[in-house]
Amino acid sequence: MRRLCRRTLAMLALVALSPALAAGQPAKVGIVTTLEGNVTARRAALPRPISLKFKDDVFFHDTINTGERSLARVLLGGKSIVTIRERSAVTISEAPGRSFIDLQSGKVGVAVAHERMVPGESLDIRTPNAVVGIRGTVLVAEVTCAGDGPCQGSVTTNFSMLHGRGEVWQLDPATGAPVGPPRLLTAGFRFTVTGGIAQLAPIPPGHDEQVTAGLESTGHPHRDAANHEQVKSQVVDATMAVLTALTGGLHGRPAPAVVPDGTSPGTSSSAVQTAQTPIVAYERCEDNGSGGCQSAIGLVNPPSAGVPATVTEAVSIVSNAFPERQILNDAVDLTNIDRVLASGGSFVRGDPSAAVQIANSTINYTGANAFVEVDRAGTTANLAGSLASIVDSTINGNGALFTLSNGAQLTSGPAPRTEGALVAGARLSESVLNGATLVAAGAFPLIEIDRSTVTSASGIASILNGARLALDGPFIAITDTVLGAPSDQFSMVSLLNGASLVTTNPEYPVFDFVGSGPEQRSRVTSAQNFLALGGNAGRGFPSPASMTLAGGLLTATRVDFTAGDPNKNVFSFIFGGDGAKLASTSPNALLVFQDSSVETAGNLVTLRRSLPDVPSQIDLAGPLLAGASSRFQTTSQGFGPAFGTPGACCSGFAIEEGARLTSTTPAALIQLIDSTFDAGPDPRLSGGDLVTVADFSGDPAAAAAAAQVALSGPLLSMTNSTVRALSSILSVTRSTFGSSGHDPLIQIQGQGIAVGGVDPISKTNVLGSVLDVVSSTNPGTAELAAKVSIAGPLLNAVNASIASTDVILRVRNGARFESSTIDPLIALRDTSVDLGTGAVANTGHIVNVFGTGGPDGVTSATAVLNGPLLVADGGSQINALSGLVFASDGQIVASAADSFVRLVGGTHSLATADNTSMFSLVGGAGAPTAVEIVDGLPLSLGTFAPLIWKGGDRSLFRLEAGAAVSGQTAFRIDTALFQATAPIFELLAGSRLTVAPTAAVDGGLMNLNAQTKVASLGPVVRLDASTITVTNNNAFRVAGGSLLQVVGDFLSLNNGSILQALNGSVMRVSGGSVVNISGAFAIFGGSAGNQIRVSNTLCGTTCAPTTFGGIPMALINGATAGQVTVTGSALKGTNLGSIVQFGPVPAAAAVIVVDGPTSKLTIRGQ
Repeated sequence: MRRLCRRTLAMLALVALSPALAAGQPAKVGIVTTLEGNVTARRAALPRPISLKFKDDVFFHDTINTGERSLARVLLGGKSIVTIRERSAVTISEAPGRSFIDLQSGKVGVAVAHERMVPGESLDIRTPNAVVGIRGTVLVAEVTCAGDGPCQGSVTTNFSMLHGRGEVWQLDPATGAPVGPPRLLTAGFRFTVTGGIAQLAPIPPGHDEQVTAGLESTGHPHRDAANHEQVKSQVVDATMAVLTALTGGLHGRPAPAVVPDGTSPGTSSSAVQTAQTPIVAYERCEDNGSGGCQSAIGLVNPPSAGVPATVTEAVSIVSNAFPERQILNDAVDLTNIDRVLASGGSFVRGDPSAAVQIANSTINYTGANAFVEVDRAGTTANLAGSLASIVDSTINGNGALFTLSNGAQLTSGPAPRTEGALVAGARLSESVLNGATLVAAGAFPLIEIDRSTVTSASGIASILNGARLALDGPFIAITDTVLGAPSDQFSMVSLLNGASLVTTNPEYPVFDFVGSGPEQRSRVTSAQNFLALGGNAGRGFPSPASMTLAGGLLTATRVDFTAGDPNKNVFSFIFGGDGAKLASTSPNALLVFQDSSVETAGNLVTLRRSLPDVPSQIDLAGPLLAGASSRFQTTSQGFGPAFGTPGACCSGFAIEEGARLTSTTPAALIQLIDSTFDAGPDPRLSGGDLVTVADFSGDPAAAAAAAQVALSGPLLSMTNSTVRALSSILSVTRSTFGSSGHDPLIQIQGQGIAVGGVDPISKTNVLGSVLDVVSSTNPGTAELAAKVSIAGPLLNAVNASIASTDVILRVRNGARFESSTIDPLIALRDTSVDLGTGAVANTGHIVNVFGTGGPDGVTSATAVLNGPLLVADGGSQINALSGLVFASDGQIVASAADSFVRLVGGTHSLATADNTSMFSLVGGAGAPTAVEIVDGLPLSLGTFAPLIWKGGDRSLFRLEAGAAVSGQTAFRIDTALFQATAPIFELLAGSRLTVAPTAAVDGGLMNLNAQTKVASLGPVVRLDASTITVTNNNAFRVAGGSLLQVVGDFLSLNNGSILQALNGSVMRVSGGSVVNISGAFAIFGGSAGNQIRVSNTLCGTTCAPTTFGGIPMALINGATAGQVTVTGSALKGTNLGSIVQFGPVPAAAAVIVVDGPTSKLTIRGQ
């Protein structure tokens, strides 16, 4: 068998079936079956190591050492085979229910038979810094040292899983205690521990030989004792039993039965019957009237003169031989009458080889029906092995390769087994259509295709109309093969109208596709979907299809997939609709791609078109997709031809129209390693989102309904990978999305993401986002609610790049976003961020929350955070054209024990576009106001708070470690309320903030534009060895009847800090506004040299007459001294700092300007 045991047999080929089973002893654990070179064992009862010989017993607590160019192979208890490479040291020990292989250095290969272990029993392989527990597994463990000789210092452990799975722990080398929770290690993955760092990653393509290097026997002969044939026979029998349990027997021939002593194969203490199923050598045949096909030359045995008898349970069965066919070394033209048909009655085949065998042949099949068909109600079929095997052949078909349909009722029987015995094919494969059950004993693929080309205009396989297919192995397995479904009327594989597929073996996917090498790739091309689960409008009201899987859906290695035509249609790679349900209990990914590619005209996965009260649904216990060294593309211009209205398309994953997707794994739903995912923008083919969750797809025939996604972990994990999307990484429209996991929803390590761009269909700029949540299409209108709720952060990026034509987070028109984590919502390290496009004004924010909508049409868009918004460090750079935060008719509510935004080092350009601000808070049209009397002056002030920051003593905006920030305006608020309990601006350790680069900017540090109230505990600005530079006009602008109210000191400058207004004042109060400061205007602290520097001529020739409390002021446009109240100490710590006037007329430079006859300034100096 070439398919199922590809990795397993590569490992088992290392296991030589060598002789010998010596007499047992109480403490004996195993026997040496292969020995080459110098191999010793240190035994506790002996003073010095002994040399091991072929057939020697191995005891618990033996430490086996292999010398240079040496190798040992040990059969342990008839349950596992251990191969020990040269220069290795291994100790075998035990505890209740567990056996241990302690690998101190070197390499071992271990094959464990799950079926021969009692419940609760397991084998652990332990190294100095890791341990893995295994059952039914083929694994290679290797320990390498930092230097030559015995491992005494730092070591590296590699556990490479070739078959099966196990739980793996990192260990503390000093104590041997586990570090962190266990991880699941599955086939094709490697767990590495080096220097305290553990990593789980796929085994790179082509590295299988490297993994198993050194474990092969060189075949040196042994000198044997006189009884060696008897011992050899016993070892061979025991070893073969292990192999049988691992593989279910070799493909094409049953494994020998292992029976109790005194019973020979073919007999047992219970009543049994033997069966040998004949093979039909290919001849043109005719329908025999009962649904079978009778050859003109009769039934003949295979050229090998038959196969060993298969032991089955004694039952009373009246059955037909399942129809079979061999086409070998031939070229034939076949029609519908030549098909292999099982219809009406009961069919049995006990031979585990394929019922249909095609080798080195060319077939042109013109029949309209499937070439292999199970049909008609009342039909039952029981197979001991595969249905079809195609090798080195070419098939061009009109009908499908395989179909189960039209009311067939096929039922399964028990797996063949004798009491106390392991028989080839102990597993069960069952396929059922329209109530039919097709049973195949053994974990064989139902259809296996090697080095062949199979093309069918009607698709490759279909399960229709209430059919049920249950498998213990893959449905279809291919190697170095080309599959084609060239008609856009048929999917390559279909489950329609109540059809169901069930798998029972977690080790195997439904589709197992492989290319054996870089130049031997498989290709799969479908003009429609690769896989479709749905209804069929031609059969009336659709009945939901279903898949219930114990393992994955698709595993592809070195395979190139194509689905649909992006110029003509939007067929998805995988489609689930009409109430279809796909569920997997496997902790592994549903879709696994390694060194593979997928190009699809539609979404990679589509889940939509729910039925009333029956959502189309995917329920997972593991990730949805894992891609390594792979490429995915979903760009298309086929939306217009498909639905009549041109539109951008398509997304990576779309959950729409009432559909539901759930996953209980704590791992990321989508995992990319060294991969690319391209969902646009494409200059010709448009694009979409990476993930779309929406009430409507754009299909005019579909009904809109809110979709749901519920995860227990992150959405996306990227390592050295790139994702591009025309719109968003995640878009949620009138639907709900939730994650209860505490890890970041989107994780990027290396390379990065790019979203937004020009849509070639509409010729417009699409404003990109990492997350977009929208309720109402237009503000102020009533539509379905939209909500995203996560327990962890939104984004964590390390050594990455993030580019968006607009924002990272957008919440709009009545939608709601909430995160309950106390960690930063967005964390960046050594990451570059570019936000906004010069082609569209007001684009380029970190977060944008705006607009009303929702079910009542008047709910404000809301974002609720339980932690900071942003932390960027390690040399990260942010370029955001319009700033950090924009909120208008929307509200951000946040509380944290850290600053709301904290930038640690790096150079950042924020709000560099005209008329933008790093923080922009707007009450919006019709914003509510209330009259408040302050210092005797009535003010009509905004009462809506676009940003509610509950940070305790933590600042709103903090720069540290030499961070450098520049932009137009730092903070702008209009017809709104903002309350702060800590500094709004805090700069530490040589940081710099530079604003107001042009004369058009006023209020470069803070602009209270109109009817605004800002109430803050002082200081509003705190500087520590840092500098704020306002290049033009006033640093603070309080205008339009606004109020700035500070409880405490206004400015705090420490350790040589500087606040400078190069062409204006520090503060301007105008338009009947009020500034009330209960403490000092400025306090100087730390070391000396703090300065407030101003350059202007606002006082004319001198500010001496209007200097209050040591602060030079200018009274203009009718303002008088009566509007200014300064008491107490307006300046504190004057021995550590000062006000510096400079410019063309230094004495005329004002620090504060009071403008107009109704504006008021109060500094109480308390």
